[in-house]
Amino acid sequence: MLIPFLGNERGNRPIEIAFKLKEYLDLVDLSGRVVREGKRGSIDLSLSPILQRVDR
Repeated sequence: MLIPFLGNERGNRPIEIAFKLKEYLDLVDLSGRVVREGKRGSIDLSLSPILQRVDR
C-alpha cells in the first residue's frame, strides 16, 4: 500500500506524505530535468511539464 498524500488524515495521527499530489508531481518533473554527471538520465527539456502531458 502506498502512503497517501496530504489531506488523508486518520484520527488524530496524520500518516501521509507532506505534499499534495500536484506538488509532488511538479517536484518529480523538475528534479527529473536536472542534468548532472553521474545521473543516468533526465527528462528532455523540450517536453512540457508532466501534468500538462498527462492532462491531454
